[in-house]
Amino acid sequence: MNFSFTIHDKKMSKEILLVCDDEAIKNLAGVVIKTWGYKPIMALDAQDGFQKARALKPSLIIVDLNSSRIKSSDFCRALKNRNETTNIPILLLTEGADDYLPKPFNINELKLRIQRLFWKAQPQSQDDAKTVIISPVTIELSHTGCLELDELTGGGFPKGSNILLLGEVGSGKSVFGRNFITAGLQNNESCLYVSVDDSPLLVRRGLTRLLGNTIDDYEKNHKFCFVDAYNWGGGQLEYQEKFAIKGNLNLNNLSSLITDASDYIGQNINSKSGGRRIIDSITSLLVNFDLGAIQKFLYPILRTANSYGNVMTVFALEAGTADERIINNIRYLMDGVIEMKRTEEGKFLRIAHMKWVRYKRDWMKLGT
Repeated sequence: MNFSFTIHDKKMSKEILLVCDDEAIKNLAGVVIKTWGYKPIMALDAQDGFQKARALKPSLIIVDLNSSRIKSSDFCRALKNRNETTNIPILLLTEGADDYLPKPFNINELKLRIQRLFWKAQPQSQDDAKTVIISPVTIELSHTGCLELDELTGGGFPKGSNILLLGEVGSGKSVFGRNFITAGLQNNESCLYVSVDDSPLLVRRGLTRLLGNTIDDYEKNHKFCFVDAYNWGGGQLEYQEKFAIKGNLNLNNLSSLITDASDYIGQNINSKSGGRRIIDSITSLLVNFDLGAIQKFLYPILRTANSYGNVMTVFALEAGTADERIINNIRYLMDGVIEMKRTEEGKFLRIAHMKWVRYKRDWMKLGT
């Protein structure tokens, strides 16, 4: 989880007491805290820290006691039991306080945790001009159904994000899409599957195999819905899906079907059920329509992510089917880009771009 903050006032009035028995960590934290504009106060040991906390009443206390006779959790509990220190937020470099940061910690993460605690501790009244006003935007991560990708982001996709999944034929995009939807259903999320390049029947079989039970129950409970944009040219096939393109493929009709299917599972501005969507894929759309029409089709989907309750949407695209200019235009619209490839050594995935989270750009080999 990550946090974005806008700070509207000076911070030097904020004193941070460091109670650490690891001198290296204490000195490092002291330097960076001062760099960020806060005033560090050093405690010699746990007893000194307890006395300074009661006497100085700092804005925040950071605790890391490993070699002392008193444990960090006990130190925290003792402060919370004193009237003069009970409301002081405490950040432990282990569990057991208002917030904790496991070691080894990232400096930027430490800064974000400090700012978050200051925001949580600020009084309801904003009359004091010296009060630091911090406005938080919490970024929640949801598991993608791909352990390797979750490892690269530290938890999954940001909720409400629009992700382009770009890869060559056979690189695993469709498998990723089915795992992505399966993870959502298993987490009781509303899920929409727009099937453009694969038969809905085959996709259903794949989802059923992954779930271990039929997909029908999820549909009956309005947790899952299919949009069939695949069989429109089949002619001889019966339209069995509740939401299916009839006649020729038309982007306006497809957009209306997606809206109707979204309503069915509560992905709308009233219910705000959130959840997941996947369009697998936009490759055929690029083949049949020009870039302007594709962008006009994508905009409403992209812009409803937040208003529908932070829906995560994956747009699959086959690499090499459009020139680089068109692909770059689509990449520009997205919050994140995941690239996939297949080599003699197996299938690989990496994050080319992702807003709002720190991530690794390494290629990760996918499990079989």
